[in-house]
Amino acid sequence: MKDELELAKDVLKGPIGEFIRQLTGPLAIEIGETFGVWARRYRMAQGLKMLQSAQKMLGDAGINPSTVSPRLFLPILEHASLEDGEEMQGRWAALLANAAAKSWRVHPSFIEILSQLTPQDAQLLDSLCDFCKSQRSRWVTSFWVNATAYAGRGAREAAGESPNVPFQNLIAIGLISADYDMDEGKIDVELTRDGTASLTPPKLGRGYSVTDFAMRFVEACRAPNKEPPSP
Repeated sequence: MKDELELAKDVLKGPIGEFIRQLTGPLAIEIGETFGVWARRYRMAQGLKMLQSAQKMLGDAGINPSTVSPRLFLPILEHASLEDGEEMQGRWAALLANAAAKSWRVHPSFIEILSQLTPQDAQLLDSLCDFCKSQRSRWVTSFWVNATAYAGRGAREAAGESPNVPFQNLIAIGLISADYDMDEGKIDVELTRDGTASLTPPKLGRGYSVTDFAMRFVEACRAPNKEPPSP
């Protein structure tokens, strides 16, 4: 039976090997020598699955991949090799595809952010960003947030999930910011019995906003769009 290093070298000789060489350039030689260090059978299968998905995304978009910096390629491959869910695998593949399409689309911190998200976190963030795009605003009302975070609450709690955790995690990571604003900006004036005025200042209303950084992150975790033909 072949060991991991031999299996890795066989992989690099196959169709996916050329794709890896396109993405990594000179680094491909080193990868061929060290692939087996991390490439246990399971992790290799997951990493290859992600690479194939990224290759398909680029092909579907008609994009010829450019070389990806090792500081992006290696950690993306590392994290994707540990991911067992198809949904999150797709996000890692999209991150690599976007890095190969236009490197400026993928900030290095996106890798760490994606590694901190559960599928539930990522789904909620997608919903929030899509909602903001449809409204052409970054502002999300407390009502909408609570309705989204607690959707299907009974079933989710029965499954051992805390519905509010994904939203709180997005705040902790910095993708969602909690903001305070004057509630309608009104000052209530009331006359007392002795004729003096009693002023009630406007209340602080709490809302949330999706950061521009979060919008960029979500776009980077989606398959690149098909580029228009050159004039």
